Amino acid sequence: MLGENNNYQPASLSQCVSYASQYSGIPLSKFYVDSNPQAHEILFSALFPYPDSQGYLYFPWEAVLNGQGMEYVFSNAVSPGDAESTIAPLLP
Repeated sequence: MLGENNNYQPASLSQCVSYASQYSGIPLSKFYVDSNPQAHEILFSALFPYPDSQGYLYFPWEAVLNGQGMEYVFSNAVSPGDAESTIAPLLP
């Protein structure tokens, strides 16, 4: 999910495509864009982001959920590796 750009404004479609293209081999249709101003508040009300020991959450924050059962399989705050290597095996 890309909720905003570097200026804290809703991300444009071209910014979203640029962001998604960092993950080679993953189709653009597999990315989620949410420009709702409360996107992060809504997301984190349902998903624990694993902040550091002082309660801080650093951006960019990456998480991967397995769409089959919405299992939380990766967070760059606590998981080894990277999002791309976690996502690729989950895609059909």
